[in-house]
Amino acid sequence: MSNLMLNPLFYFSVFAFLTSLFLSVFVWLKDTKNQVNITYALLNFCLAAWILWDIFSVVLTPKDLGLALALSRAVYTLAVFVPIFYLHFVYALIGLKRKYWLIIGYFISLVLFVSIPTNLFINKIDAGTAFGFSRLLTGGGFLFDIFGLFYFATAIIGLVELIRAFFGTLGHKRQQVGYFIMATLIAYSAGPLYFLSLYGIS
Repeated sequence: MSNLMLNPLFYFSVFAFLTSLFLSVFVWLKDTKNQVNITYALLNFCLAAWILWDIFSVVLTPKDLGLALALSRAVYTLAVFVPIFYLHFVYALIGLKRKYWLIIGYFISLVLFVSIPTNLFINKIDAGTAFGFSRLLTGGGFLFDIFGLFYFATAIIGLVELIRAFFGTLGHKRQQVGYFIMATLIAYSAGPLYFLSLYGIS
């Protein structure tokens, strides 16, 4: 417990989890029928679930590897939908119709979802460190690497569309899109560090 109390990853993860969960509920309740609100709420709800693994990874010990594997797979049943919910939210926000990208994205998410109980996605949990602090690390299979590529591909596509929309709109809408461009850059700048930490590289 003393090591946990000194681990900043634990406090950061708890804060991020609560923030994402709050945003999910708050935005959805503001308008439960608006597609922008719905996709943003789903994005943050799945993100909150994903962050749970960061909490589990510092709370559990190497004695809990079996439980950790089960929990990590449970968390990723929602985490695999983060990329496509982000892209769907961007399209809803700027009013862009790109059904083919959404169909492909949801298909990839479903394939990843089905693979989660197998070793193709997460095949083991190891004790390790991230940024100098102890945590459990996921051992990813082939499809876990595909998930990482999917995550960054949707981020790039979404960011490009947001930038296009920014220069193609005026007034309040342009300001709103600008805020989400900044939010995307900030949020996804941590992505490479996060995925590297899962492989024990920090």
